[in-house]
Amino acid sequence: NNMDVHLEPFVDLFSRRYRLQAVVSHLGTTSSSGHYVCFALQTDGSWFQFNDTMVTSLSQQDCFRMVLQTAYLFWYQVVE
Repeated sequence: NNMDVHLEPFVDLFSRRYRLQAVVSHLGTTSSSGHYVCFALQTDGSWFQFNDTMVTSLSQQDCFRMVLQTAYLFWYQVVE
């Protein structure tokens, strides 16, 4: 899976593998102004953008393109 991340070269975590599960992005010019949205991976492998009351389905490519410039927080899950 191309969303798996191997962190051993950077952190000694017993060679565990991690899968990106969600990203919080900040849309704005400063930390004191703007808007936060969340992109989350669903159990079926699809990605959704959560923006207040609007939820939008996205392709993985579109999701990653959007978060490349705005990513603020990343959530990973250990892959067993």
